[in-house]
Amino acid sequence: MRLKWLPHVGGVCSAVGDHGTWIIVNTNMAGKPNWWLCVHPWDSNDFEERGNFPNREAAQAHAQDREDGVPIQAQGSAE
Repeated sequence: MRLKWLPHVGGVCSAVGDHGTWIIVNTNMAGKPNWWLCVHPWDSNDFEERGNFPNREAAQAHAQDREDGVPIQAQGSAE
């Protein structure tokens, strides 16, 4: 399912997908850009943290890859 991101107040974006509701929060501190990604799965009351990203586009791409079933590569592996 293609995610459609909706902006919210305070630098937050969300999208609804097959895996649940994806949420991106801008946690920019002291001029260092940082985007925190999590998902609230349909079958759980908890959030699953998915990591921090240097920009919103990278966080969105990661979420879309998870929706598309793209496996997560081990850190340091070739892309």
